[in-house]
Amino acid sequence: MPKQMHWRSVASISLQIAALGVLAFAFFMRAPQVSGLSMEPHVMSGEYVLINTVAYRIGHPARGDIVAFRHERSAPSVYLKRVVGLPGDKVSIVRGTVFVNGVRVSEPYVRFFDRRSFPAVVVPAG
Repeated sequence: MPKQMHWRSVASISLQIAALGVLAFAFFMRAPQVSGLSMEPHVMSGEYVLINTVAYRIGHPARGDIVAFRHERSAPSVYLKRVVGLPGDKVSIVRGTVFVNGVRVSEPYVRFFDRRSFPAVVVPAG
């Protein structure tokens, strides 16, 4: 194969791969800018995050995952929150300490400075 033909093939394949990457990103990813302090220090206000829009169509959230969602009352806004409890878990906050099924959550990402208490709730399915 002549050298010029080889480089055209490489360039063509590279362009096709790049185009597929752009299409995959457009259909399966989002990159909103973070606005707010609730996820600091792990996700800072002003940063952009990549969101996989199909991950939970084929799987389920796990404890510790950061999930993105829209609330029906504020549709254009995307919220980022960490999963603490799974369906059927009983979650409560006692003087600022998070408990899941009666066990204190002692993960390094837990920074709950509010010292209030909240009654236990059972995480619903879905």
